[in-house]
Amino acid sequence: MRKQFLEIGKIVATQGLGGEVRVQYYCDSA
Repeated sequence: MRKQFLEIGKIVATQGLGGEVRVQYYCDSA
């Protein structure tokens, strides 16, 4: 199975207002 998205970080939270998703990026350039 091909990866459709680049791995730029990991999802640290999927709960929030409006169902927002927080992502902890692996690099600062993102």
